[in-house]
Amino acid sequence: MGALNVDYIASASGLSRRTAEQVHESVARFEWNTEGPVDQSTVAKAIERLGSAALDASLGGSAWLTVYTLAQLRLDIRLGYVGVAGRIETPGLSFLGQMDELGIDRQWVARRPDLTAGVCLSYLDDVERVMLTHPGANFAMADHLTAHADEIAGYLSGARLVHVTSFLDDRTPEILAGVLGEAKRRAPGMRISFDPGFDWAQNPGPGVEAVLGLSDLVFVNHRELKALGGYAVGESDDVLASRVLERVPRATLFVTKRYDAVEVYRTAGGGLLARRFRLRRRIREGTVEDATGAGDVFAASVLAALASGRLQVELGARLGLDLSRQRTGRRRGGGLPRIGDGLLTTPEDPAGPDSHPRAVLVASEGSRGGGDRLDRFLTQDLALRAS
Repeated sequence: MGALNVDYIASASGLSRRTAEQVHESVARFEWNTEGPVDQSTVAKAIERLGSAALDASLGGSAWLTVYTLAQLRLDIRLGYVGVAGRIETPGLSFLGQMDELGIDRQWVARRPDLTAGVCLSYLDDVERVMLTHPGANFAMADHLTAHADEIAGYLSGARLVHVTSFLDDRTPEILAGVLGEAKRRAPGMRISFDPGFDWAQNPGPGVEAVLGLSDLVFVNHRELKALGGYAVGESDDVLASRVLERVPRATLFVTKRYDAVEVYRTAGGGLLARRFRLRRRIREGTVEDATGAGDVFAASVLAALASGRLQVELGARLGLDLSRQRTGRRRGGGLPRIGDGLLTTPEDPAGPDSHPRAVLVASEGSRGGGDRLDRFLTQDLALRAS
């Protein structure tokens, strides 16, 4: 469930110096790396200034990129979409045609040829970007949900996972929360995956908070974590994650940090548990051409692992082969190493303000008498404090 937009992407490297300077001036009043609604004329003027030759047009929207990725993986899962498709004036692009081609069920995609499709203009300068979005037909989502609330709730209740992304109007969040709540009531085992985006993370009104409260999985980037967690200067990711999960304690929170790392948080036993994953072979920043949609593709990967029995079997088989290789290299009775010591390289550790390190390195600079003072501190002063 999410907005359907036509994405127009321009890169500063692909424009002439003069045009790039003009475009940079025209978007300077917008905040970098965020998304917010603008009127249609603002986007149209920016697109006109760039010129069609400088733009790459494609089907987009956060939820669309996620479901498109899942469809491309060709797994053993059935996919459907709920949204509003407006009139696309760029030749060769069609959400409905693409859904039919990929086998994505679209019975609850409303067709609104009387309204232009949503438009998102992304201007990339190095790895930074500014996005100008006119929601277009996506403004009709609230009416679509209101007119078919019972049917859509029934449709969603037949799913194992429902992935939800933001809409940039004031009416949709609360209506959306009501439909999701009814679907959850009918099918308590159905899980909701939520990607609020920056606008909803920064302005979480009652409807957004209600959707968050229903969620089992939450996907945010680092900037969105700071907005959703009410960041104050100096606060760590662990503190922000604790604050978010206080509002939805059963959820798993995924925090993507740029293009090479992700943090995963959940609560257990009254505490915060964290796992941190980092690419073994990091991408050089200079090779990143366009990070638009990277978080949506990441969400699709997590959803695929949760939903696909075929993928779970493959991952299980690979883990089994790793364990078998470990076992065949050891004598009988030698046992296996702790899985967390090599096969699963990111053990889940306590996090947050109340967590403590497992070890502390204390070093002395070697000054005269320093060794004695260090020994006295460790054996006497520290022992007294501990007692």
